[in-house]
Amino acid sequence: MHGSATLHQSSGFRTNSRVALCRISGVIQLRPRLLTPRLLNPAYVPRLNLISQVEVVTDPHKQAVNYFTRQMRSRTFNQRQKVELTQKLIDYLRLDNSISSRQLYEWCKEIKSSFSRYDAPQPIISSYIYCLQTLLLKNHSDHRLVNKLNRLLKNQLASINALPYEVGRWIHGTWEQLERLLGAEQRLGKLAWAISNKQAKYITTNLDRIIQEIFSKSPPTDLSSQTRVAAIAILYHLLYTDQRPINDHVKSLMESLISNKHGEFFLFKNEESLIEKLLNDLRDPQARDVRPHNLNGRTTILTPAPPPDNASSSEGWMDF
Repeated sequence: MHGSATLHQSSGFRTNSRVALCRISGVIQLRPRLLTPRLLNPAYVPRLNLISQVEVVTDPHKQAVNYFTRQMRSRTFNQRQKVELTQKLIDYLRLDNSISSRQLYEWCKEIKSSFSRYDAPQPIISSYIYCLQTLLLKNHSDHRLVNKLNRLLKNQLASINALPYEVGRWIHGTWEQLERLLGAEQRLGKLAWAISNKQAKYITTNLDRIIQEIFSKSPPTDLSSQTRVAAIAILYHLLYTDQRPINDHVKSLMESLISNKHGEFFLFKNEESLIEKLLNDLRDPQARDVRPHNLNGRTTILTPAPPPDNASSSEGWMDF
């Protein structure tokens, strides 16, 4: 985590509480659903036997944990089903607001443990990391829970082989895809609209306020980790407009996030590394062309690779 900033958290989750599960890349809150074995298993068969030989398991939270554990160990549950089940559980933990801190931590440990029971693909591990970061943001006033989640996050990051600025799907996405995802996000949606519609005044008037709120040392509890990465993607685009004042302003804003001179910001290490990389690429005259490029009519984001020789440049993509 960045500098001396420390995240703490508060929370609460009950297993039979209602939760939003219609997911658009983690940036929008969604419809409530009930977390039960039926929800976790799309091909639910009549209720699994969750009764041990010694006792009847009546606690809904324990029932759901038992169900998840059994399915992860099952030889008849294939890889795709395990990935889908894990993703649903991650969405549940990220979006629900009523589960207790103890139950939340137990679920996070169980997900981590499940990775050793099947060959979890990189996307699901990345989703789990984003989930842990979102929970840290969401519960930053619960010091005890934050310490536990931080340990899980640190251990998970240490176990994967990834570049420090790896940001998953955002690296090879397009501006059009990002804009669609952010359409309903209350902070970034209007900003994305302003970029697409070349509304320079809205950008210069609102950019600092939006970014400062998103990366505040006391971050809004409704933010997801993916939303924060999307905000960095927007800053990346604004580094390369055809308006030099905007480019310079965005560069200064990104530098202020990194320096954090007054301790008003909080960044996860991967966010800090990503911003540093983008700034270093901008400063280095020997670096390969890192400007966003228009490939087949779509502008790529967060990729340092130059376009093919026959690709058209994105000159004028934001010609105010």
